Amino acid sequence: MTNINPNEIYVYAATSDKFAETAKAYMGPWYDCLESQVDGYDLGQIVLYQKHFWLGAFLWRRGRHFSYPRNRFLGWHISQQAERLPLVIECLGFQPMHHSPDQPNYGSIALNAALLSLQPDWVDYFGYAPLLADTHLEASSGFAGYFKETGWTRTTDKNPRAAASHWLKELVPDARAIITAKHLDKAYTGGTSPYVDGLLPIKDELLSSFSAAFKEVHDPRENNSHYPLDTLLAITLLALISGSTSINGIVKFSKRISCNQAQLLGLPFSKDGSTFDLPKYHSYYRLLWRLDIMQLAPFFINWLNTHMAQLPGVLHPDGDIVRDTLFAFNRFRAPPATWRVKREFELPIGADPDNPGCLKRDAAGNLID
Repeated sequence: MTNINPNEIYVYAATSDKFAETAKAYMGPWYDCLESQVDGYDLGQIVLYQKHFWLGAFLWRRGRHFSYPRNRFLGWHISQQAERLPLVIECLGFQPMHHSPDQPNYGSIALNAALLSLQPDWVDYFGYAPLLADTHLEASSGFAGYFKETGWTRTTDKNPRAAASHWLKELVPDARAIITAKHLDKAYTGGTSPYVDGLLPIKDELLSSFSAAFKEVHDPRENNSHYPLDTLLAITLLALISGSTSINGIVKFSKRISCNQAQLLGLPFSKDGSTFDLPKYHSYYRLLWRLDIMQLAPFFINWLNTHMAQLPGVLHPDGDIVRDTLFAFNRFRAPPATWRVKREFELPIGADPDNPGCLKRDAAGNLID
């Protein structure tokens, strides 16, 4: 085919079981290549020409995991992420039909058609309209050209050292502004999640090992160690991965922890086991003020390497997540140029809550207790 009539392009969409049956009929062994890329999806699309020749196929899933490049690009608050994540649709798999140089670019044609149909297809099956689509591509992937050609934004452009790449596409005009607005447009509230409890950036089955990874870290606290050090460090790092940038943000993040997750993380429970005790602001402050931050790096990286196969690509230690997460501790130790109002709930990490304008430093400029 040297020319493709846009009016004869058809997009078939269905949920997993029904889609697999139809896609296999059109794609044959190519469907196995597509399905092998993912572990479960919500909606599949196959783009057909004249209803018998396939151009490309896609597997989509509503957003489930926090993505550091996405969060940094959108700049949304952690509570917005928890509520509005289902409005982001992740492209988990993409299989374009191969073409020769004298033929049209089937992959780009298919991706354009799939995006035009994605919102109405999603409304038909799930009852709400998504706002954004995104995808993570490994360094070895050859699909970046398709996303660039169809108008996706590479959010990792400012980081040339990132081997993998993250791409984002607005499904409606000004989608980025809509999803990060203080008050979400009522037209999209049907896709939000009122349940933020238990929403963490890693799977529950990994929480015990994540907390245990920090048992060998030196505890700088002299007393008042009601909360285990490894538990506080695990919650802190999970919060930083999810975009929290202050102690207050860490405290807010911890409030979404479910009862089962609290047990896995080692938080103290009441005698009857019905409630668990969450650390307050000063518990994190007193620890982070004294902590030798960089000693965390080998423990954190070793855990990531050990569990890489079970982690989303954005958490793999070949990107910036380790560096940015660890240096987030230091980034907020210096006070602002001026303190007009004493507001403990906005203090940066390292500021004295009793005297936020003053930090103790030695002759070399290092913070001291």
